[in-house]
Amino acid sequence: MRKDVKTKVVITHFPPCLEVDNEDIGMNMLTPYFQANCRDLIEQYQPSVWVFGHNHYSHDIKIKETRLVSNQRGYPGEQVKYNEKLLINVPEIK
Repeated sequence: MRKDVKTKVVITHFPPCLEVDNEDIGMNMLTPYFQANCRDLIEQYQPSVWVFGHNHYSHDIKIKETRLVSNQRGYPGEQVKYNEKLLINVPEIK
């Protein structure tokens, strides 16, 4: 990864770490099929924003300098904390 790049955005389908799990689904043997474990990459490269989906649950947290954000609608009837007005601001590239 280039060191002169100031703004790094990562977009993945799967959630990148256990801190952004779906609270309604506990940890079990199937967890690795729904959740990646990229905490070491987050800490090493500290992208500005990491956007993800897949687990039908919305999150907006920070790990070090990385904002992990997901704004998912889920299936009808699911309580996923979807925010139809959410805007994700990416820091300006300098």
